[in-house]
Amino acid sequence: MGNGARATITYVPDAPVNLLRDDANTGKYQIAFTWEDGASNNGWPVEDYRIMYDQGTGTWVTLDQGVTVNNYI
Repeated sequence: MGNGARATITYVPDAPVNLLRDDANTGKYQIAFTWEDGASNNGWPVEDYRIMYDQGTGTWVTLDQGVTVNNYI
């Protein structure tokens, strides 16, 4: 059952900025884009991102998670 260690996240990093579509790798069935970290992450790097989208229904769907780089294809 674990060693009793606990970690508590006491902040939410700023949202990513400068989201750009990668036209060379975006097509009918594939999307590619890049972004930069937000201005303040409390001095810590963002370790992974969750990519989500809304198909116009108001319900967000997770496309991928655990993304560790600032681009997605």
